[in-house]
Amino acid sequence: MIWFISYTHFGHSNCIEHCNRPFKNVEEMDETMVKNWNDKVGKRDTVYVVGDFTFRSSKHVQEYVDQLNGRIFLVLGNHDERNEQITKVFGQCPKLLRIKYYKQRIILCHYALKNWQGKYRTIMPSWNLHGHSHCSHAESICDLSLDVGVDGNRFSPYSFEEIQIIMNKKQQCWKRIINYDKSLSKSNGWL
Repeated sequence: MIWFISYTHFGHSNCIEHCNRPFKNVEEMDETMVKNWNDKVGKRDTVYVVGDFTFRSSKHVQEYVDQLNGRIFLVLGNHDERNEQITKVFGQCPKLLRIKYYKQRIILCHYALKNWQGKYRTIMPSWNLHGHSHCSHAESICDLSLDVGVDGNRFSPYSFEEIQIIMNKKQQCWKRIINYDKSLSKSNGWL
């Protein structure tokens, strides 16, 4: 099984105030996110962290990784770039990663993308999973993009299946827009 998560910011006490997280202190926040992660993710599962794993933590990155289930892959976020421990623990981390899971193409980037490879395919268009916005921006009901930040999912990872349900609803709307654009373009002689 695969999972997606972003903006955990383990060890970052200011995140509680800045993101309105309901924790008394950073220890409670970290414990809750580790518990929620491990309650869902199995030891043999794969987890894609779409940026900002830790920030200004007194703990070493490896201490957090050792507490978490699953094989973890990190896509760099803006706060990961400044942390030398990240490359020691995760190795080289891409800023954008393309994966395929059960024929579904997924573009992982810490930042929400306006356009991405495969977005306009009529059959199985690709998805963009991102973070960075702390789930503070309204999600478009039609765009095949999703913020997988912990602030929007009870401080736990999203399963592929959870995302698939969300994206299937969005895709119905997306198809109507694409078909409307094509008919409008043909009537105006653009195609």
